[in-house]
Amino acid sequence: MDDLERMLVVMSEGPLRLLRLGGSMVPLASHESLDFDWRPLVAGRLATIGRTFVPRGFRFSSHPGQYTILNATDPGIVQRALNELQYACDLLDLMELDASHKVVIHGGGIYGDRESATRRLVEALLKLPESVCRRVVLENDERLFNLEQILWAAERGGVPVVFDLHHHQINPGEGELEEMLCRVKATWGGIRPKIHMSSQKPNARIGAHDDLLHDVDLETMVRVLPFETDVMVESKGKEIAALHAHAWLREHGGLAEGVL
Repeated sequence: MDDLERMLVVMSEGPLRLLRLGGSMVPLASHESLDFDWRPLVAGRLATIGRTFVPRGFRFSSHPGQYTILNATDPGIVQRALNELQYACDLLDLMELDASHKVVIHGGGIYGDRESATRRLVEALLKLPESVCRRVVLENDERLFNLEQILWAAERGGVPVVFDLHHHQINPGEGELEEMLCRVKATWGGIRPKIHMSSQKPNARIGAHDDLLHDVDLETMVRVLPFETDVMVESKGKEIAALHAHAWLREHGGLAEGVL
């Protein structure tokens, strides 16, 4: 809690307003062996943090790890994924945040049968408790679910889509990007969308994130996006990369009116 508040105080002094909460904030909170309710230990402090920093324009999110798989064929894996999602949503709920603060996951696995895997994903989304469903967002990935495929599942499961440009560049599929981005915006209803940005690290495995966003990717983002959005920078340079991207957008007219 102390570290979270320190980060937010420092961020308040600059232009950055998106923060992804770490999954280990409450260690082992979603583990099946945990035998006590952890929420009263942090509820008051989280509520104070939320009340203090949301009025300053902050937007929070969480991105549970790669093993949070809702469409797994193993019921135990699915249950552990549900536990992790509930924990992530509980953190945001304890901060007293509205539904614009989200929890992002990928589509999951294919298991040799895309049709069945996609059907299981939609069914799992439709069964989510309301407290989780109101926050869950699906993201296109670089291997298994491209933007068109994840949109198909999200539209039927009733959840928004986070567009990841880097993943789309690696795994574009066949759909027209302009049309798909309009569908992305529609999944958010009246909430301002959020996208993810990173750039390919040279001479590294495909999908590896570089330290900073490349100018060409920032140019592409500004050119292709048909709507105003919040941008989560996923570069390895972290806040240095985010400040670099912000400076580039300010210089090139990519910031919305009123953004410092």
